[in-house]
Amino acid sequence: MDTSLLKWKNLEIFKSLDGFSYSITHDEFKENSNSVTYHFTLLEDIQNDDVYYETSISLVNAGDYTATGNTIMQIVKPIKEFKRY
Repeated sequence: MDTSLLKWKNLEIFKSLDGFSYSITHDEFKENSNSVTYHFTLLEDIQNDDVYYETSISLVNAGDYTATGNTIMQIVKPIKEFKRY
C-alpha cells in the first residue's frame, strides 16, 4: 500500500452516541481513488416491537480530513404500531 494511504487507514472519522451495538468497517483503500466505502453492521437483535432504538453517527474532522456536507446519520427503529379492530 502506498504510504500516503496509510495515514487514512486508521483515522477515526466517526463519532457516535450510544444506542445500538454496531461495527463500522471499510473496503480496501485504493491508490488514485478519492473515495472509500464504509459498512455499518448491527451487532444486536432489535426485533422487540415495543422498544424504540435511536443513535447518531457523525463524521468528524480528523487529521487532514475535513467533514463536509451531510455529516450526521441518524438511525431509528421505531415502536411498531398495532392496528386495533
